[in-house]
Amino acid sequence: MGLEILIIIFLSSLLFILVIFQFIFSNFGSKERIKILLEKQENVEKSICELFEEKFEKIDVKFQKS
Repeated sequence: MGLEILIIIFLSSLLFILVIFQFIFSNFGSKERIKILLEKQENVEKSICELFEEKFEKIDVKFQKS
């Protein structure tokens, strides 16, 4: 009876530790994904700004010609 209780306590503790480690490592992975998404968002913002600048320059050139 005493050995069974020790085994149950050991397995419960092991399971608890595994859950804690899983939370820590999944949280780290989420931070990395967020970092990558923010970098992609910055690239898209730069591309959109460049596109607007290019289009407005073309419009300005057309108005200057006429």
